[in-house]
Amino acid sequence: MLIVDGQIHLWAKGTPSPQHRQEPFSAEEAIAAMDAAGVDRALVHPVLWDPDSNELAQAAVGKYPGRFAIMGWFYLDDPQGPDLVAHWKERPGMLGLANPGDVALDGVLATYLAYSYVGVAALNRMRPWRHCPRTLAVIARSDHLTSVRNAERVHAMIRDCGAEVETWIADGTHSFDEPMTAPPMRYHPELAEEAVRRFAALLEDVAVAPQAATGTTATGARIELAT
Repeated sequence: MLIVDGQIHLWAKGTPSPQHRQEPFSAEEAIAAMDAAGVDRALVHPVLWDPDSNELAQAAVGKYPGRFAIMGWFYLDDPQGPDLVAHWKERPGMLGLANPGDVALDGVLATYLAYSYVGVAALNRMRPWRHCPRTLAVIARSDHLTSVRNAERVHAMIRDCGAEVETWIADGTHSFDEPMTAPPMRYHPELAEEAVRRFAALLEDVAVAPQAATGTTATGARIELAT
C-alpha cells in the first residue's frame, strides 16, 4: 500500500509565517518523519519565504529518489515567466501545475481531505472529481481561515460526484494536530490522537477489506493525503 502526503514544506532560510514552525525544515528531517509515520512519498510545495525553496526541493528529489515530487512556484511578474513555464516540468521532480482531470486516479482507493476551504480567506479552486474514492474530510470547528459551513460546501461537491464522504469536525483550532502555539491556533493532543485513529480506520477499511470476487486481500492500494 502506497501512502502519499499531498503537501509538505522544506526551507533553509527566511521568516516563516507565524502559524508555521519557525526553524528550517530539511529533507533529512522530512524523510525521518515520513519513515516514522509510514509515509512512502510526499509532494513538496516550496515556500514563499525562502527564495531558493524550489532549488531546495529539487535537491531533495535528487538525494532521495522516489520519495519526493514538487509543485513549484515563481513570481508572476518575473520577466522570464514565459520561458520558465515552457521548461518548468523539465526540472527534476517538478510536476508543475498539472490538471487533475488529466491524471489517472483509478488506483486511489481513498483520500484524507484536510482543511478543505471555500471562502474569502482561502478560495476553493477545486474542479469536479472524475474519480470519486471514499473520503474522510477533516475540518476544525475554530479554524480561523474558514467556517465549518464553508468547508461543508466543498464536501458536498465531492458527494455530488458519487463519493462516500465522512466529515469529522474536530473541536479545536486550525493547528490542532501540530505541536506548536501561534494564537489564535493551539495544539490539541487528544484531537491529534483521534485524527490518527480515524486515519488508521480509513486504511483498515479500504486496504484490508477482502475482494468480493476472490476473497483475497486487496493489493496495490494507494492512499493520498490532500490539503
